[in-house]
Order: sequence, then C-alpha cells, then structure tokens
Amino acid sequence: MNVTGEVILDLLPVYLAGEASPATRVLVEEFLRQDPELGRDVRRQMVENLAVVAPPSLPPDLELSALRRTRGLIFWQRRLFGFAILFSLLPLSSASHFRTAASPRRISRRATTRNLPYFR
Repeated sequence: MNVTGEVILDLLPVYLAGEASPATRVLVEEFLRQDPELGRDVRRQMVENLAVVAPPSLPPDLELSALRRTRGLIFWQRRLFGFAILFSLLPLSSASHFRTAASPRRISRRATTRNLPYFR
C-alpha cells in the first residue's frame, strides 16, 4: 500500500495522543522509519508532549482535606434540612389551636346572639 506523507501527517495527532489503533500505529511507525527527518520531528514532539502531560505535584493531604470539607458541608446541609422541616411543620402544629379557639361557628353564634334583644 502506497501511503503519502500527507496521510501520515493527518494521522499524527491521533498517533501522538496514543489513541491510534494498532494497525495505524504500525503504519505510522513504518513510515517514520522510512522518513528519518519526520521521525525526528515526531520523536521531539512526543518528548514535549510527555513533559506537558506530566501531572503537577499535589500536596499529600489534598484528598483528606477535601474529604473533611465535604463531610462538614454535608453536616451543615443535614442540619439546615432539619430546621427547614421543623419550621415548615411548626405552623401546622398550632392550626388545631386556632380551629378550636376562634371557629367560624362560635363567631357567628356570638354575633347572632348579641344582635337579638331578648338574649341580653
């Protein structure tokens, strides 16, 4: 199969990212052996990519501090949720008191008996 340099240049980003299939890797490597100038450029780019991709050094206790912070946030979330439930149900607990103390029947009965002269 006759592969041109343009096809290889199109395949290079996939090859350099390490996402090429095994057949594509073999094809690109074979072409790079035939073209030493392009092979040097590709090797140089691979070294530069590895230097860029190297993970930054993170503090050793980063995960532990993130876990502690998450647990603290969950603690406060639960506490606030409990207060929300409490203050949502609190008005419902006193609704029965209002119903018996000033029911519409008692108010209407008082109003009608006060207006009649013979009940005074």
